[in-house]
Amino acid sequence: MTHLRPFWTKSRSVLIVAGVGLLARLVWAVTVPLLDGETYYWVWSKHLALSYLDHPPFVAYMIRLTTLAGDHQVLLRLGPLIGGVVTTLALCTLGREMFGARAGLIAAATYQVVPLLAGAGLFATPEAPLFLWWSLALLWVRRALWEGDRWWVPAGVAMGLGMLSKMTMIALPIGVLGFVLTRRRDVLRRAWCYLGAAVAVVLFLPVPIWNVMNGWANFRYALHERSQQVATGLAGLWTITFEQLAFTGVMFLVLLWMLGPAVRRRRDERFAFLLWMTVPTLLLVATVVFFRGGAHGYWIGPAYLGLAVVMGALWPGRVAATAMSLNAALMAYATLTPLIPSLPAPAPVVESVAGWTEVAQRVDELARDLRPPVVLAIPLAHFEGAAQVTYYTRRRYPVTLMPEPLKGSVWPAPAQFADATFIWIIASGWTIPPPETYFRTPTNRGSVPIVVRGREIRRFHFWTAPGLRGSGGN
Repeated sequence: MTHLRPFWTKSRSVLIVAGVGLLARLVWAVTVPLLDGETYYWVWSKHLALSYLDHPPFVAYMIRLTTLAGDHQVLLRLGPLIGGVVTTLALCTLGREMFGARAGLIAAATYQVVPLLAGAGLFATPEAPLFLWWSLALLWVRRALWEGDRWWVPAGVAMGLGMLSKMTMIALPIGVLGFVLTRRRDVLRRAWCYLGAAVAVVLFLPVPIWNVMNGWANFRYALHERSQQVATGLAGLWTITFEQLAFTGVMFLVLLWMLGPAVRRRRDERFAFLLWMTVPTLLLVATVVFFRGGAHGYWIGPAYLGLAVVMGALWPGRVAATAMSLNAALMAYATLTPLIPSLPAPAPVVESVAGWTEVAQRVDELARDLRPPVVLAIPLAHFEGAAQVTYYTRRRYPVTLMPEPLKGSVWPAPAQFADATFIWIIASGWTIPPPETYFRTPTNRGSVPIVVRGREIRRFHFWTAPGLRGSGGN
């Protein structure tokens, strides 16, 4: 067994880092209710398809696999929890192979203390597989470029599965092509890179096939139907930049600072490689925000993976150590808040998803006195609320969106249930038409207050109706 000691000595620190990060995420996995998006993708997993309206399908496949034994929230989050450990080890290996053991350890530690990255190792959203496959693609592309052409095949697998996870992945092959054209054109004379590209394209095929079958629903949604998250132009760029402080804490400033030293060292192919793996993501998000405005701050997340390795290589000393310590303290505090209710929550994550258990209980109470079949109805703009009520009622009732789900979505149309008994559910603060707009003779069934830490954070309101307006002769 003595031959294992060098490996253990080199790997012990990163295994401790990965283990501590996993333990913290396990606390949240057990104690924090499922986010709206998580239950939405859980609904997808019950309706497997080649792709979906909002995103490619990998997150649904992942959830379906981990929930074969049941739908407990820890099982739903099992894929991200495992993926977070693998992503940590991939970043560590990449940093060690490029710059040495210290760089690998710092990259692994960065993953644990940046909320956006660590969250991908917890929450069952497309970012979980995206960051996993992005990190593995970085590692395997590097090996293909400097160690052996055969690594292009696993690199192609990672990029294909990454694009099957989220469209943002397209920035990585763009960066690979940019690096090859500017630094390593010799790669283009060998067949292995084309084989890797072919593998990536084949793995991504379900998405264009689904779009052809559904009238290019992904593109319609992205260009016309999706609500705009931020303003366009410079105002949008400022909003996205400011959001990074919430997603990354003070580490945002350090990681962004790393771009300057990396650019100055771009003659070194290692830094040129990491820049090409990072900058296209920043430019892609900036372009979308400037011209469309329909972006989220967390879209920038993949860029932090490469910058974590850059920081490990250039380690800017006390500044970085202070930033990592502050972020680590924040993450530790966030881990304790679900366990100690008296501690003020650092962010309204728990409050934003509280109350759906109470909603499900109220639905069951109402349904006992209603003529079956009973159908639950949620406003279209709050489709993720429909996913929450679907999850917490464990699909005991059909759920539809009013006035009509978007074409290509997983939700059934209300017309399928024209003469069913409806339960109309809204939350305080939702701006929607009165229930008479959609239903025959709706009856107000009262409300349920949601109290967290002694404070009412919102209230759900319920109506029942014997059918849709305009059906049954009315």
